[in-house]
Amino acid sequence: MPEITEKDLSATLKPLWLKALTAVQTSNLTYGISLLQAILKDAPDFLEGRKLLRKIEIQHTGGVKKKSGGLFGLQTGGGSKAAGQAKKDPLASLPVIEKELEEDPYNEASNDLLFDTCLKLEMFETAAFALETIRKGHPENAKLLHKLANHYLSRDQPLQASEVYADIVKHHPTDSAAIKGAKDASAKASMQKQKWDENADMRSLMKNAGQTEELEKASRTGLTKEQLEERRDRIVDRYNADSNNLATVKDLAFVYEQLEDWHNAHTFYG
Repeated sequence: MPEITEKDLSATLKPLWLKALTAVQTSNLTYGISLLQAILKDAPDFLEGRKLLRKIEIQHTGGVKKKSGGLFGLQTGGGSKAAGQAKKDPLASLPVIEKELEEDPYNEASNDLLFDTCLKLEMFETAAFALETIRKGHPENAKLLHKLANHYLSRDQPLQASEVYADIVKHHPTDSAAIKGAKDASAKASMQKQKWDENADMRSLMKNAGQTEELEKASRTGLTKEQLEERRDRIVDRYNADSNNLATVKDLAFVYEQLEDWHNAHTFYG
C-alpha cells in the first residue's frame, strides 16, 4: 500500500482535508485532530495528513511527556488492545494506534507499534515517519534509532541512515555499532552519489552524441553557408560554457570543416 498525496484523495475526502487545513490555520486544534483522524481512517496511506495530525497533536499536548510508569522510567504505551489488533488486522488497528498517539504523540511504544504495523502494510514512508517522531522527541532512544537506521538501509537510503547513526553517537559516544554504522552508511551514500553523478554524466554524453549525430545528418542534407554559420555560433556558445567537453570540440571541428575553415578545423581536430 504505497503512500498517496493530496491530489490522490477521493472527492469525498478533499473537502474534509480543506476543512482540516482551515482548522489548523485558525488554531482550532481539537476540530482539526478529529477531521484528520476521520480522513486517515478512510485514507490510512495519506502520509501528509498523518504528519499534519502529529504536528497539531504535539501542539495540543504541549510536546514530550515526562517518562513514567514503565520499568526504569521507560514510557509505556502501544496498549494491549492496539497491539493485539495489529497482529490480527494491521489496517484496522491504525485508528486505534492513532487514538493512543492523540494523548501522547511522542510515545515511544505507540510509535514503535505504528512502525511495525505500517511495515506489514508496506507503507514504508509512514513507518519511517513513526520512528522519526521518536527521533525528534526521544533522540536518546538508541534502540529505536538503530531500528530506524536499519530501516533506511533496507530501503537503500544510506544518507538518511548515516544521519540517524550520527544522532545516536551524539547521545551515546561509545556506541560502537552506531559509530561503525555511521562510517559505513556515509561511505555507501558517497558511492551512491557518485553513481548518480556518473549516470548524469552519461546522460549528458548521450545528449551530446545526439547533437553530433544531428549535425552530421544536417551536413549530409546540405545546409547553406548561413545555416552552417548559425550552427557554428551555437556550438561556440556551448564550447565557451565548457571547453573540456570533447563532444562539443568534435562538433566544432566538424562544422569548421563543413565551412572549409581549415585552420580552425585543424585546431579543434588537433
